[in-house]
Amino acid sequence: MIEMIDDGVGRMLGALSDNGFMEDTVVVFTSDHGEYLGDHGILHKGPASYRQVTEVSMLMKGPDIAPGIGVGALTGHVDLAPTVLDLAGLRDAMPAGDGKSLRPLLNGTPAGFREFNLGEYHPTVRKDLYNQTIQTGKWRLTRYPEHPEWGELFDLESDPGEHFNLFQSSAMAPVVKDLSSILEERFPPEPDTGNEMICKW
Repeated sequence: MIEMIDDGVGRMLGALSDNGFMEDTVVVFTSDHGEYLGDHGILHKGPASYRQVTEVSMLMKGPDIAPGIGVGALTGHVDLAPTVLDLAGLRDAMPAGDGKSLRPLLNGTPAGFREFNLGEYHPTVRKDLYNQTIQTGKWRLTRYPEHPEWGELFDLESDPGEHFNLFQSSAMAPVVKDLSSILEERFPPEPDTGNEMICKW
């Protein structure tokens, strides 16, 4: 499957080059989510918000993008539209929203880009598995609004593999409280999107 994708991307890049479009075209290569593939004893994706699913690499090439730079920053797919419009000289065409142009990162300056990322999981089988996540450079907190006693808190600096859940630790209660308050204020839960609960897929 990986080879098939590589071949397809190669054909697209070849077509752009053969037709003289490479010099003024922005190419974005990314994915909508990762896969567990057995990590944490899970296959496929969701409902847990481990990094294998939520942290997705992205490659970009094009004019005004410095080559050979690798950047780690808190970004999201909400940033793609503002970025593409910015690179096309249409920055003002983007309505106000949650996304930000990645242009500073594309030139190698990630400092201060975003303090935290927000995410949510809408289940297809059990509605009570709906959850919300906030991730900073150090912490990842996931809450389940229908089960306040459930939660995941990982110290991403000391435990990058997310193996030690600190949610129930009394010492971590202030961290849970602070991150939960940001979730409540900036990202109120919306568990019901009107989607019909059908099956796992």
